[in-house]
Amino acid sequence: MPMSGDKLVRVSEETHQRLTDLGKKGETYDQIINRLLKDATDFKIFKEKTLAISEGIEAILESIHRYPMKSPLRKPAVKMMAQDIQERIHEIKSMAVG
Repeated sequence: MPMSGDKLVRVSEETHQRLTDLGKKGETYDQIINRLLKDATDFKIFKEKTLAISEGIEAILESIHRYPMKSPLRKPAVKMMAQDIQERIHEIKSMAVG
């Protein structure tokens, strides 16, 4: 029986079963749905951050081409860019873990 302030949501048998399968022991459907919504939101944020970082890496790689192959500035510039790429990769990995 719904409590005051609760809403009933009609779902198909298949959706009900999928929610049940995704649930943890003792977890209510409200808790399951809220966990799934949080996971979806977190994943969306992760994707947006990853896209921004990958675009930054692409920009770094494109900037390498600004230095002619024989330029004395190319080697130090490429080294700095490689370090920047490594930092961005570390940032992606830390987002995936935490």
